[in-house]
Amino acid sequence: TASYGFTESAVCSSQQCVLELKLPSYKGQSPQLRFRRYFADLIAVISNHFRFCPAARHLAVYLLDLFMDRYDVTVQQLQVASSACLLLASKLVPVVTLPKPNSQ
Repeated sequence: TASYGFTESAVCSSQQCVLELKLPSYKGQSPQLRFRRYFADLIAVISNHFRFCPAARHLAVYLLDLFMDRYDVTVQQLQVASSACLLLASKLVPVVTLPKPNSQ
């Protein structure tokens, strides 16, 4: 068991290494659920700009879902929270460097 309550197991192959996390369940009971699409799009735009992998984007939206489930904050605070979720997700998702194909 890793820190922060996450359980991780690594599955590696010659092409890529995937890290699986057992995350807390999402309840979908946020009073701000109507803002979810806007902030998910914001996360997508920012992650595309900085060329983050799709796994980081999905984890960021999931973290935002968990945050919105548990806290009732202002829209301005959700903007900060969505950026923080993307920052955390980009640090948690491992960077996988694939070898370049032989150009022979």
